[in-house]
Amino acid sequence: MKLYTLNRPAQGKNEDNFLARKIDDNLALAVVADGLSDNNGAVASQCVISRVGLPLEKRLQTERIVDIKRFMEETIFHVNRNYLTTMDRKDPSKSEKGETTLDIVVADLKDKMLHIESIGDSTVMLIYENGEVEYITPKPIDESNHKQKPS
Repeated sequence: MKLYTLNRPAQGKNEDNFLARKIDDNLALAVVADGLSDNNGAVASQCVISRVGLPLEKRLQTERIVDIKRFMEETIFHVNRNYLTTMDRKDPSKSEKGETTLDIVVADLKDKMLHIESIGDSTVMLIYENGEVEYITPKPIDESNHKQKPS
C-alpha cells in the first residue's frame, strides 16, 4: 500500500499531516488531515493525527474488529463528539485551534475492501499501477469556475 498526499503549490506551505500503517496481513490504515492554510491548519491537522489517527491505530492493533463498517462509524461519531465539537468551544486564541479535513481509510486486505469515512472536502482516490485514477469521494472542484475538473 502506498499513500500520497498532494497539495497545490500555489497555496504555499503544506499544512497536511498523515498516518499510514499496515496493521497486520489483513488490515491497513490511512488517516489524512488536510490542514487549511491561514487557519492554523498545520497545528489542527497534527492534532487530529495525534488524537484520532494514533488511537485508531492502537485500537486496530489491540482489538479484534469484527464489523469494520460499524467500527468506522463509531470512530467518526467519537471524533465529532469528543474532538471537533470541543474545539469549537475552546478559546480561539489557543494554539491548537485550527481547521482541517479528515479522511480515514481502513483497507481490508483479505476481502479487498476499502472502508472510508470523511469529514470535509478532501478527495480520496485510488491510483492503480497502470496510472488509472478512480475517485472514491467526489472529484475536486476547480475553484476558478466552480466546475468539476475533467476526468
